[in-house]
Amino acid sequence: MSATQLDLLGTWTPDPEKDAILALIAGDVVHQRDREAIVDAIRASVDYTGRTSGNTWRPLIPTWVYPKVIGATVHALVAAGVLVQDGWLISNDVRGRNAGRPCRQYIWRTP
Repeated sequence: MSATQLDLLGTWTPDPEKDAILALIAGDVVHQRDREAIVDAIRASVDYTGRTSGNTWRPLIPTWVYPKVIGATVHALVAAGVLVQDGWLISNDVRGRNAGRPCRQYIWRTP
């Protein structure tokens, strides 16, 4: 997929039902340690321009983290304005079988 094709993907459209489910997962006290590890990995992956993506933070997330909490945590950070989408990249996620698919790039805004 070329950069031009990625630009045609448009912007995210809110889905209240999905947002409510993700908020429940992101706020679950059972997964507090998972969320902290995810946020630490994302923070550590931010480059000198303030940008990051799943390509850079994925290898930094510990293997013990519950996988479904990753997306919910990223969604919560986006909803809070901490991560702001800044374009698209091509995913290198071979293990998750997403290699070659679009991957959002974000700017980290310190809360």
